[in-house]
Amino acid sequence: MSVAPASGIRWPRVCAPAVHGARSGSWILLLLVWLVPPLHAQTIDDGIMMGRHSLFAGNVYTHDSWNLYWEGALKRDNENVGTITTQSNLLFGNYGVTDRLNVIAAAPYVWTRASQGVLSGMEGFQDITSAGLW
Repeated sequence: MSVAPASGIRWPRVCAPAVHGARSGSWILLLLVWLVPPLHAQTIDDGIMMGRHSLFAGNVYTHDSWNLYWEGALKRDNENVGTITTQSNLLFGNYGVTDRLNVIAAAPYVWTRASQGVLSGMEGFQDITSAGLW
């Protein structure tokens, strides 16, 4: 025995607006990807080389501080440690020994501290890197 659907029942179209919004968002994303030119970064394992006797050097400083954090869906504070502050200063350089040989070095110095509690601050060099690119 088959049951025919009752006429006059209007089923809600719950998914229609989300699907329409996703489609227009996809077109916008596709357009942005098409318009943005390709970007190239200097890393140890890429093929971008410094010219002979060329030096590329720099310094990057960061500062981060927080006293609230997420534990699942609950936003919490931790009065045992107070505010955690982290600072880092990265000195780096890339020198072209020849057109086909580069020497790269990076030395990050990191400071951390807690405003309360028993955690003591720490500081020092972390993940010092030296590499050759040929």
